[in-house]
Amino acid sequence: MFILKAIEVTSNLTFNKINDILSAKDGIIDAIEEDTKIRKPEQLINMIFTQPLTKVSHLTDAKIYAEGTARNYLNQLCELQILEKKTMSGHHYYLNLELYRILSE
Repeated sequence: MFILKAIEVTSNLTFNKINDILSAKDGIIDAIEEDTKIRKPEQLINMIFTQPLTKVSHLTDAKIYAEGTARNYLNQLCELQILEKKTMSGHHYYLNLELYRILSE
């Protein structure tokens, strides 16, 4: 019974995190569509929600945007306080604040 209870608790926690992530994604897409002229906002948000840290190359390698456009859009998300720009070992990374918060709980 102990193991079954642990599985149930873990499943509920995971289910709640997934719902929180989906709600955050939807809210951010709505905010971007209202406040910016970013093209392909759903593809951008899907990419920044695949992992907490995103690089410009993630967007260019996926062939979503050109390098300059990707950098510009990620910086716009920083201005909206959706992302936070970090520099590590001379490289720029963009931390998805909401995803990081959800995963840290």
